[in-house]
Amino acid sequence: MKKCLMVILMLMVSCATDKASKQGVICVNGTWIKKDNIERVLEMYKQSAPQQVLQGLPATLKKSVARQLVATELMIQEAKKRQIGFDSLVAVKLIDDIKRRFPDSATFDSALVKMGQTRREMWQQAKEGLMVDSMIKILIKHVDTASAAECQDYYEKNMTKLPSEKRFRVSQIMFTVKKDMPADKRAAVAQKAEKVLAEIRAGKDFAAAARKYSDDTSTAKAGGDIGWLKKGDFKRELDYVVLSLKPNEVSSVVQTDAGFIIFKKTGEEALPPPKFDQVKDQIKATLILKKQNDVVTHFIDSLVARSNIIYTDTSYKMAEESRSR
Repeated sequence: MKKCLMVILMLMVSCATDKASKQGVICVNGTWIKKDNIERVLEMYKQSAPQQVLQGLPATLKKSVARQLVATELMIQEAKKRQIGFDSLVAVKLIDDIKRRFPDSATFDSALVKMGQTRREMWQQAKEGLMVDSMIKILIKHVDTASAAECQDYYEKNMTKLPSEKRFRVSQIMFTVKKDMPADKRAAVAQKAEKVLAEIRAGKDFAAAARKYSDDTSTAKAGGDIGWLKKGDFKRELDYVVLSLKPNEVSSVVQTDAGFIIFKKTGEEALPPPKFDQVKDQIKATLILKKQNDVVTHFIDSLVARSNIIYTDTSYKMAEESRSR
């Protein structure tokens, strides 16, 4: 919930609305959302998801952001109408968390100026964000369970249809490098590893090479065999190397903190899906979260239905809103 609060606050700091219609593109019960507000959130999205930016942003993202800002404004208005309270100490902590992202107070104030904000306005937005959070907690207060039958149904419809996780068997030849080893000796170890790899590429048996050359005595006796592993058992960079190998394929020499390694994938097989008892708690948590999201979404939809929302630029309007109005 703390992470959710931070997201709400950051959105509000970046997307403050006002009563003036200048540059306004959406009017929510008399309060305007400016084009700049929407563009600022889009920019935040680009910075937080650089990979998606490279792949191309969804065509509907602008409309989705606009819809979210409308929903946020409606929730703020409703929280004020209901006179929802908030914890001022939590508001102070949220603002302090944001301030700590800046090297000093002057830089923080400069960033606020660029966003057209003041510290007083930021405090107000923190207060409003916590009021909204409190209202959401009230809405979902009794949505805290999912029956065993619901969990079983979800398992049968979803978990058994997921792509099977694979496990793989791996062998290695390790060439150890000590932390304080001089550069020339480190280079000699690397050269030895490349020489052994060349022998294997020329036809030398991998297991025999492991028994002869590997510095890892615990696996060398078994011809370098590490055993069966799953994704995540290695460090990420080693995971990538091993997962990319085909069965019986040998890797290039891989440099690690511990030294140089040559891998061989000796086997691969699909694992059966997890049993229901293994994942029932995760499924229950997933279903409860979905129910809570459904409650909040339905509540927001009801606010939209009875509110006066005007789009001076209809390119920000979702398709379903265009059909309903």
